[in-house]
Amino acid sequence: MATKKQTTKRQVKEAIREAMEHGPRNEEELLEHAVLELKGQEWVDAATEEEWEAEAEAIRKVSAELGLDIKTGQQAEPPKAKQPKPKAKAEPEPPELHPCICGCGKMVKGRYAQGHDAKVHSWIGQVEKGEMTEENLQAKGVDVSTFVACTCCGKLIDPHPTGMGPACRAGRCACKNAA
Repeated sequence: MATKKQTTKRQVKEAIREAMEHGPRNEEELLEHAVLELKGQEWVDAATEEEWEAEAEAIRKVSAELGLDIKTGQQAEPPKAKQPKPKAKAEPEPPELHPCICGCGKMVKGRYAQGHDAKVHSWIGQVEKGEMTEENLQAKGVDVSTFVACTCCGKLIDPHPTGMGPACRAGRCACKNAA
C-alpha cells in the first residue's frame, strides 16, 4: 500500500500547470499527470482504485478552491455576479375621477370632458347676458357649486385668477361696476 504524502494547494496548482504542459487532452489525463507529479511513480504504481479516486477528488476540490479549471488548467472565469433585479416601479395611483361639470355624467380627471367646457362656457355667457338663469343651468344638470360669483357684477363664472368673468374682463359687462 502507498504511503500518504501531504500536499499543499500550491503544489496542486503547480502539478496541474505542469500536467498541462505535457498536453493532456482531457480531465482524466490531466489528473493522471497531476497525481504523478504530486505523489511520484511509486505511489501511482502501488495505489488502489479507491486511493486513486480519493486523490483525484482531492485534486478536483483544491482546483475548484483555487479557481482553476481542471479541464484546461487555466484560471477559471469567476462566477458572474448576479445582476440585481430591477426594482419594480411603483404603480402610479389612478387619477381621482369625478363627474363632468356640464352634467353629462362622464367621469373625468379635470373639470370637463373633452369639448364640454365650450358648452358650459356658452351657457355661462348666456347667464351673463341675462338670456339664461342659474336655475336653468341646474335644470340641465350643471354643477353650479363649482362656479363662483364675478367680483364685478356677481354673475356666475368659471373660476378665474382675476375673480371676474370674461365679459367683465373684456369691458363688455353691462353692470354699473364696470370700469
